[in-house]
Amino acid sequence: AQLERGGINRTEIETIKMIIASKNNNKVFPCFLVLVVALASSSSNAFSIPPKTTQRCRQNNAKNEVTILKQYSFRSAVVTSASASVVPTEASSNEEQSPPSDRTAVITDKPPPPQPLPSTLTGVIFDMDGTLLHHAINFPEMRSRIYAVADADPIGVHLERECILALVDKLSPQGQDECQLIFREIEQRAIDDMKVMEGGLELIRYLKGRGIKIGVLTRNLERNVQFMVDMYQDGIGKLDNSNDEMNKSRTKNEPLFDTIVARDSTTIDKETGEAITIPAKPNPDGILHICKLWNVPSSSVIMVGDSANDDMTAANRANCGGAVLLTQPGGTSLDTDSGYSVGMSDEEVKERTPSLRVESLTELRLCLEELLLGDQNADIEEEKEERRSKKKNVAPPL
Repeated sequence: AQLERGGINRTEIETIKMIIASKNNNKVFPCFLVLVVALASSSSNAFSIPPKTTQRCRQNNAKNEVTILKQYSFRSAVVTSASASVVPTEASSNEEQSPPSDRTAVITDKPPPPQPLPSTLTGVIFDMDGTLLHHAINFPEMRSRIYAVADADPIGVHLERECILALVDKLSPQGQDECQLIFREIEQRAIDDMKVMEGGLELIRYLKGRGIKIGVLTRNLERNVQFMVDMYQDGIGKLDNSNDEMNKSRTKNEPLFDTIVARDSTTIDKETGEAITIPAKPNPDGILHICKLWNVPSSSVIMVGDSANDDMTAANRANCGGAVLLTQPGGTSLDTDSGYSVGMSDEEVKERTPSLRVESLTELRLCLEELLLGDQNADIEEEKEERRSKKKNVAPPL
């Protein structure tokens, strides 16, 4: 109705609705831009686009440039997805107005973007706070209090305000001790309020049942991660009252999480033979360390997290097969900023760009089920073809 009030005819509206309703996601993003062009050409400023439509649009690669040319008697518009801008151009005053049925939309785009998930999946690495657990750490409070300690510290007063973890390591011994107390206090509150993310139990249980390796990469402490592990172990134990014997055997005989890397996790330096702390996200070392332990390429692993700055950047720097951003319903994100500045160059923006956005872990599970089912069907067909080939090569009886 809002589009109609802006002068867009019923035929175009029905066409747009039909394309959005289709299952071809490659058409959803161009269609979204057609809506933007239509609204830019309308006299109505009051409009809204359904959250599900925008979520599906965001699943497409934002760098896949799409140009929309929509001709109107009074103006034309060019939209480029890379900049998400609308550039209107006034039409010639002597141009005759075309009937509504003559309005056309020409859509051109580049080849389809890369797949959001790897064709062969061997492992999934999860962030903890805000992903496997509900977001409970008060980052604004943490930043404010750490920066206050740095302001009063003889060394910190001269330092730039960067990532709070890196900043604390540069303070005086007394300043570091004060900051560690702040970390413990805020993180303990988060432990007290710890709650499993909806859909998390079913997702972890499903991955274990399919033999997919599961890792946790968090900027929290190892001792705090154990509380999360216990909650998941107990929760999945209750789910296993069902008749799914495959999942029962796996969860009883194996740990739920194959590898856990926290901000205080260490590894052995090859050159010195000494234990060194694994750098925290957005450094990719944590992901690469997990992949090395699993003996799998990072291209067959996906990283799932709620922070574009930390999780998506780490995933893309490690060349993961997928970088999945978990958002709030409606596509919004909470404040999980630890204080470091982010660049706006093309390369830096690309590093923070997810290959897939989901609004729940249940939605992610459905995506993975479809992916793994397709992979399973491909294996079955390959096995059948191999059997047929062997039959052809068998020598006939004498």
